[in-house]
Amino acid sequence: MKRTIRRLMAGSPTARRVFVRLIPVWERYVELTAPCVFIHLRKTAGTSISRAIGLKGTSHSSAEEWFAHIGPRRWDRRFKFSVVRHPIDRFASDVLWSVIVRTRFGKDYGEVVDDSELSLLNQDFNRRMRGLIERGTFVERMRMYDRLCVAGEMGMDFVGRYENLAEDFQRIESRLHGVQPLPVLKKIDASVKDKYTI
Repeated sequence: MKRTIRRLMAGSPTARRVFVRLIPVWERYVELTAPCVFIHLRKTAGTSISRAIGLKGTSHSSAEEWFAHIGPRRWDRRFKFSVVRHPIDRFASDVLWSVIVRTRFGKDYGEVVDDSELSLLNQDFNRRMRGLIERGTFVERMRMYDRLCVAGEMGMDFVGRYENLAEDFQRIESRLHGVQPLPVLKKIDASVKDKYTI
């Protein structure tokens, strides 16, 4: 699947437009065939969790969107959960990931960030943080709670924390059948995040 995506994205502008239009269709398929409702928030180990629980892909839809797509009967029958993460750590991880994807697209991501990537990371982190603060959108960008609500009410049966993922994933496993061990995907050396500056 990743090779196909890379080929489409590296292909003609028409191929890229077709691929981008297929994403919502794919997300609806994932939602309708899922054994549970997993609200995948960016940079919270969502891809690893999706694979472990047997989803056919990932969906970044909010709880409201899931509810609208699958309907109230399916919604009420399914175990609903998500994982949240400290907002600053989540923001730093998002910036770090964008730097790595930009500098290594099509290559192995690995776990080592070299000095040039670290320099880009600091520049991007500071530029993005300043931009969000100046526009007054930092709190809105980092807000996770709203994505977990349906009609203004918390819609999740369980909300785990990224910082306690191993322990919280055991609680998720206890509610679902056929769960695989949690894989470590897209991991980046955690010590890198200690090196960014504000």
